[in-house]
Amino acid sequence: MTDIDLNRTEHYQSWLAGLKDRIRVSQLKAAVRVNTELMLVYWQLGKGIVEKQQEAGWGDALIEQLSRDLSAAFPEMKGFSRTNLFYIRKWYLFYSRERESVPQLVGQLSHVPPLNSEQELVPQLVGLIPWGHNREIVTKCSDVREALFYVSETIRHGWSRAVLQHQLESGLYRRQGTEFQPEYAGKLSFYLNAVDAQLRHPDDNPSIGILLCKTPNKVVVEYSLKNAAAPLGVAEYRLTHAVPEELKGELPTIEELEEELDRRLQSSGGRQKK
Repeated sequence: MTDIDLNRTEHYQSWLAGLKDRIRVSQLKAAVRVNTELMLVYWQLGKGIVEKQQEAGWGDALIEQLSRDLSAAFPEMKGFSRTNLFYIRKWYLFYSRERESVPQLVGQLSHVPPLNSEQELVPQLVGLIPWGHNREIVTKCSDVREALFYVSETIRHGWSRAVLQHQLESGLYRRQGTEFQPEYAGKLSFYLNAVDAQLRHPDDNPSIGILLCKTPNKVVVEYSLKNAAAPLGVAEYRLTHAVPEELKGELPTIEELEEELDRRLQSSGGRQKK
């Protein structure tokens, strides 16, 4: 048999490329399975810590002792440090306090593969992203809805931890728009009163408030605004919609509004000091 330089054989290169792809997929699936199993262990560990602290009153001494014992028993694992056990407890409490809402929220997420409904949904879902990502999310998010948004987007885009940190710090969730909540009407009314008191000229008409929301619940909106005295409006929107050409130049920019509000507040404060 004649020796062949396989590196120059197109057929071999094509076969090798496909083989590499299959191996990478297999490695990824194995890594996901390992990570999911780890999250299940962490979930049970966090649950056990909380229950023992509540039932036996062991306090933080439990975490101190548990860290020493687990680290000694599993020296090859780095997840049993005192600091990480506190994070595991925090992570479990973060999701378990809103456990009733989790199934509905998970069902609303896109870009998430099917989960086993007979198992706990949280460790299954968050097991699709690394533990370091989970720590960042529960540390910087205010509620489960926001946290699951970042989990879903991390799965969708394959974010590294650095990218996730940037999105968290830049407030991507808030910039994407949130579901309408009844308290938003009260906040908007407050802002309208502040604008009228500080910025409105005597010849101006009353300010109109427009609350832009994502897929508002019309029934909730109706009851929230039913007795509002100020002119308020709620509209559904998409971020891709631009300001109509005929309105460009007619509406002030955010920077102009902020500068005017600061100027008025400073002017009002100066008059009051006098």
